[in-house]
Order: sequence, then C-alpha cells, then structure tokens
Amino acid sequence: MDKCVLSTNERAFIHDTLEQIRIDGRQQYDYRSVNISFQQEKLGQVQVSLGKTKVIAVVSCDVAAPLGDRGTEGYLLFNTELSPMAGQHYAKQRNAQSEASIEISRVIERALRGSGAIDTEALCIVSGEKVWSIRVDLHVIDDHGNVMDCAHLAAITALLHYKRPEVTIGEDGKVTIHETQDRDPVPLSVHHIPICVSFGFLGDGTKCLIDPSLKEEEMLTGSMTVAANTHGQICAVQKGGGVPVHSSQILTCTKIAALKAKDLTDLIETSIRNDEKQRKFNKLPAYARPKEAPVKVKPVITKQELIDLNEMVDSDDEEEGEKDVVYLQELFDQDV
Repeated sequence: MDKCVLSTNERAFIHDTLEQIRIDGRQQYDYRSVNISFQQEKLGQVQVSLGKTKVIAVVSCDVAAPLGDRGTEGYLLFNTELSPMAGQHYAKQRNAQSEASIEISRVIERALRGSGAIDTEALCIVSGEKVWSIRVDLHVIDDHGNVMDCAHLAAITALLHYKRPEVTIGEDGKVTIHETQDRDPVPLSVHHIPICVSFGFLGDGTKCLIDPSLKEEEMLTGSMTVAANTHGQICAVQKGGGVPVHSSQILTCTKIAALKAKDLTDLIETSIRNDEKQRKFNKLPAYARPKEAPVKVKPVITKQELIDLNEMVDSDDEEEGEKDVVYLQELFDQDV
C-alpha cells in the first residue's frame, strides 16, 4: 500500500542523505520523540505520540464464560482501527486497511499474550464459569510512519495504567463486582513489559534504520519488528516480507531493540507514576474514597472587619469579648 507518492527527485534525495543523516535530522538508530498523555476521567485511556504518529488506546473489561479447555484463563483481545482520519491512503484502499489493522493486532497480541507478559490466569473469577475479558481498542488518528511501534506503546501503557473492578464471591457462590467508589480497583498482573521496535531495510538489506517515517517507508525494501523486554529477552519477531536479511543483521537488530526497550520502559513507568501522583493530588477517579474527612472552611471575614469587631467589644464584658476576638483571629489565620 502506497501511503504517500514520492517523486524521483525526492527518492534520490532521501536515499543520498541516508548515508549520513536522515531527512528529519535523526541518525540511523535514533527514535523519534515519544509523548504519553492520559485521559483524566478514566483509567486505561492513553494517547501516545511517536513524532507526528498518534494512537489512542482504550481498555475495557467484561465478564464472560471461559473456553472449554481453558477454564482458568481470561481473555485478552486487541482491535486496531485505521480510519481515513489517519491518512487519505486508508480511504482509498479498504482491503489494505483491513490487512494492516489485522497485522498490527496480531503482532501486539503475540508480543503481549504469546510471551506471557499479561497473566491471563489472574483474570479468572470462578474456574470454568466466569473470567474477565480485557479488550484493548487502538484508534490510529494520525499515521506519519511506524504505526506498529506507536500502537504497541499505546497498548502496553494502557494495560499498565488500567485497573479492573474488585470482585468478591459470597458463601452462596454469588459474584459481586464492586464499584470503584466502594473498593479500590485492582491492576492487571504484568510479568514483564515487551516493547516493539521496528526496523526498515534499504537496497539489498544491508542498510538498516530504526523507526522509519512515512516517506522513508516508501523507500524500504523490507521491514522487521522485534519485541524485547528490559531483561534482554526476545518476545516476538515479525518479518514483514521484502528482501532476505542475513542472520548477523537480525542479531544486530535484536541487540538494538533490547537497548531501546529499556529506555522506552523507563519512559512508560515514569509517566504512569507521575499520573498516579497527579490523580491522588486531584482526587480523580480510582483514588477517591467514599468517606472523606470533613474539609475546614475559612470564615468569610476580612482583617478590617476583625478590627471593627475588636473596637466594638463592650467595656462591661471586655474579657469575654477579647476571647471572641481571639477565636475569630485563630479561625482567620489557620491553614486549611
């Protein structure tokens, strides 16, 4: 699928500059800037920007019946939506849009569920009867290259940020799902954090670059996505066709992916910690309590009014009046 049309001069310029520096000023193995923002009303709603590429991830949950042969495992589902808003090329080729969205969903699913990063057995409520079904909807709102990595970052960040409702089972076997106002929600069980890093190959496959932009994708003769974690483990590899790549080149890519995974994991964890602090400070959802301590309110009284009250103290009951003034002074000066 041609995402953008490049002229002969543009192709020649991009190819020549790749020998020293890329058209956006990056080096061969430089990543574009990553920005993570959270929706303030609910947990599990994240927007990730990779350069100008933007993806929104929304996590939701529901109670479902497990599969017959996996009665203790919950569901972890991924759905990617590539709308024409992301790029005009998606409006022209609906079939290619469907193939690209399926490929993104499958790679993310293999990296997260296939590697055991998300503990699906922890999603069990009643063995063989009820389990949690976790669904991650990915909406690509701007495609400026490397949607795969941006969508994966949005998915894993949303899963780490999300918390499901607390569940209790009564003596009669009745399942009760508690509201977040009644009981604190429960985070998902995550064993490790795989990070997808995409590589693009030029010419005969000997020239390689990381995080290709939209125009660079049109120059590629092959691509590969490597999912690695901070422990240096390779969780998944996706070779998206194109020219064959030598084993030494693949080994180099896996080492680079492991290094990038550490940096991106630190960024995700730092962003989530900062959001948690902000939510606790603002008492946003998932951290509010049903019973809160009463808040003291300062009396609406100015210093001039306090002086006037002091002058109005009756000389016959001067001692009692001074006590009232001192009490008002304490109310005025106290910190709330």
